[in-house]
Amino acid sequence: MARSSTPPLDEGQPFPTFGFGTVAHGHVVLPGHFQDTWGVLLLYRGHWCGYCRRQLAEFEAALDQLAAERVRVVAASADALEHATTTAQALRFPVGFGLSPEGTSAALGTFREPAYESIGATGYLVRPTGYVAVATYSTGPIGRLTPADVIGCVRYYDRVAAGAP
Repeated sequence: MARSSTPPLDEGQPFPTFGFGTVAHGHVVLPGHFQDTWGVLLLYRGHWCGYCRRQLAEFEAALDQLAAERVRVVAASADALEHATTTAQALRFPVGFGLSPEGTSAALGTFREPAYESIGATGYLVRPTGYVAVATYSTGPIGRLTPADVIGCVRYYDRVAAGAP
């Protein structure tokens, strides 16, 4: 695992403009793609990672619940188009491909895995304002955002914004 020379994004920072091609949803540019909704970006290690496949499947299973909370999901990796296409077959949300581990690390402060030519598992919850609410950076295959945590966090922040205890 290699650290980025770019500091990781932290709560309260603006999410930088970051774009990539997706398997079936054209070119996505974040944070604008989230269009005034909550957004989740899941950077996964690759099609070969069982933990990643499980995380993506969990977000797919919770997609209707997430949509009810005004949360949009996007995933991306350094996978080639062929592998990303296979991954995307079971998912309704956009799946990006071909991300440069070095470029992604420089833009977002992610870890990268030179041995696998991949990006370390990273998750961002982005506020409707385009600012980072939560960022998770994993130094290995575990330690990730979950749909339940995202839903709970969004509900909490929405209550706080409404002035509720």
